[in-house]
Amino acid sequence: MIYYIIYKNKIDNPISIGESSFKNFWTDIGFKILCNMADNHPNELDNVIVKSEDGKERQIDKFLKEISKLKIIGESK
Repeated sequence: MIYYIIYKNKIDNPISIGESSFKNFWTDIGFKILCNMADNHPNELDNVIVKSEDGKERQIDKFLKEISKLKIIGESK
């Protein structure tokens, strides 16, 4: 499953966070953006959502809880 970070005011411009499969999560550029936002601009997290390729939307905390069960592969920062 591929996940995207979407700014609420730019819903037509999703950025790939990464892909989950086989108990792994392979990160993409959006994961770096999300980590940077959490570290340096946490108030901005309210302005984004995570959307999966099946169209399901998640809040950031729910997404992070989902992938916490997976092995993260790739650079996180």
